[in-house]
Amino acid sequence: MSAWVVSKKHIDLLVSAGLRYGKEYALRWEIPVLPSGCAGSRERTLERASASSVGVMLWAENQKSVNHRYNQKDIEPELYEFKRYGVEIDPVVVLKSIRCYVYQSCEHAEWEQSEARAFCDALTLACLPKLPGYDAAPWGI
Repeated sequence: MSAWVVSKKHIDLLVSAGLRYGKEYALRWEIPVLPSGCAGSRERTLERASASSVGVMLWAENQKSVNHRYNQKDIEPELYEFKRYGVEIDPVVVLKSIRCYVYQSCEHAEWEQSEARAFCDALTLACLPKLPGYDAAPWGI
């Protein structure tokens, strides 16, 4: 398995999709692992004001994975500031971008309990109702 650092545009697309698809109900996810000394779980919400910090978190997790995969010293993540990605974002493109991001970011043991994974799960669930034909499909069979 190989891994590479995704582009800034890739992170912008994921965060932009979260802002767009989380409009009706803001995109929320649990932060599974808290710093030592903290109890319980914390919920995080994606808003325009938090977009850059969420992008930093996503990019840092991806770089952590690449560093682990190739036994590199921790490379400092590049500076990140959110820039909205386009006007319309196809949900299929978003879902495939999530899959790509996960593939590039899951190389280390902490991935399963990472905030980045929780974000990707929440974004995936937010994208599903945006797929063509979703609303017309039966709820139960």
